[in-house]
Amino acid sequence: MSQPPWMTRERILVLVLAAATVLVAWLCWQLVKPFVPAITWALVLAVLAHPLHERLAARVRWPSLAAGLAVVVVVVAIALPATLVVRQVGVQSVASVAAARDLVSADRWKLAIERFPRLAPLREWVEREVDVDEKVQEATGEVAKGVRGALQRAVDVSVQALIMLFLLFFYLRDKRRILHSLERLVPLAPGETEQVRGQVHDTISAVVFGTVAVAVVQGALGGLMFWWIGLPGPVFWGAVMAVLAILPLFGAALVWVPAAMFLAIQGNW
Repeated sequence: MSQPPWMTRERILVLVLAAATVLVAWLCWQLVKPFVPAITWALVLAVLAHPLHERLAARVRWPSLAAGLAVVVVVVAIALPATLVVRQVGVQSVASVAAARDLVSADRWKLAIERFPRLAPLREWVEREVDVDEKVQEATGEVAKGVRGALQRAVDVSVQALIMLFLLFFYLRDKRRILHSLERLVPLAPGETEQVRGQVHDTISAVVFGTVAVAVVQGALGGLMFWWIGLPGPVFWGAVMAVLAILPLFGAALVWVPAAMFLAIQGNW
């Protein structure tokens, strides 16, 4: 039986090479996939720390020292405050869960509603349609489970952070060499490549400062307001509001609106 005319030795070799390339690419992706968050955040921090590194590189003779100093500044400015906030979030989340359970077990919400006779139908409807104890137990259980899961992932997060800082150092130190290698791979003219690089830089800066920074500010203001009016877990709820502030629809209002309603029912206008 003769081979088909298109099944030549050269074409078979091309198919085998293509299959081997796809297999190797898939295996490489499986190796890199666990470190994608660290690689991405290192790239983002490298873009944000670029002006600082340029100033340090202009004053320091050794490139490795300039990159190391920039990484130290990033750690002091971001990692240390984030570590302190995460620690407080863990502590206050447990306290918030306990406070929510005490609130339901003592039926304080019923006593607060009784101050307003017009809200009596609301209380009757809630008692008839909603098992408040069960819902609160479910919610607090989910929060406690999330806290335990976060603590269990602390080691993974620490490893990712170390890898991120390691990559950040080399991104800053060897950025010109990396960019030159990428420019050789991109099928664009030098002017077009420079334009694309500028747009990527502007996009990352806009996303970080226009979304993440604003969300952090909203969470910080919300946490300060919780602390000022005496609500429990100001750091925890401030962190939750900072995360929710990224959402385009309701955002931080998912936290502060129920808190304001609770205070109003208690008479703390």
